[in-house]
Amino acid sequence: MTDSSTELELKKAPGDSVGIQQWADVFYGVLVAPAQTMRVLCDNSQYRASDTSVLFSLATVLTSSWIASLGASGGDGSGLAQFGIVICTLFGVLWWVGYSLLLFLLSRLCRSPRHHVGSAFIVTGWAFVPVYFINPVKCLSSIPFFGTVVVIGLLVWMFMLQWLAFASMLDFNHKRMFALAIGLPVVYKMTLLIGLFFLLGILF
Repeated sequence: MTDSSTELELKKAPGDSVGIQQWADVFYGVLVAPAQTMRVLCDNSQYRASDTSVLFSLATVLTSSWIASLGASGGDGSGLAQFGIVICTLFGVLWWVGYSLLLFLLSRLCRSPRHHVGSAFIVTGWAFVPVYFINPVKCLSSIPFFGTVVVIGLLVWMFMLQWLAFASMLDFNHKRMFALAIGLPVVYKMTLLIGLFFLLGILF
């Protein structure tokens, strides 16, 4: 990171394009500078959409969904509970795939200069970062008022990262994003709602 908390430290690798090289660097960028990080992640000229980069996003989706599902099981070691954890984790991955393809399709329809399919998978995968914090938030949710504020904050953070992922990939400002949100066909909105209900199901 640079001296400014709103800027990302980019590194160059021999023979590679400019990009964030480590999973931890991207994770930290999503925490402290989400808007700029999302813009970098969806720009193939700055963060190359290589197989490794997509696998980093897949690892984020897999581990975050698994950890959240494990917490939702309440430590139950039965076979049924373990099966539920696997199903929830796989559902998170499948939703990520559908969500990424939806974003890629929209980027092509909107003729965005950033329409690399790998970048769509990368930017939506990193929008799963808040899922890592579902279990701590559940522990705090029982605290009067403060717990409610924390839960609402997590939900707002989740929505904000998804919003930034779309805005960055489509190269839209907030006004155009509002217009897109209103004009999206029902099937697209259902895709987003299914993912939201999945996260809420784990949280509550």
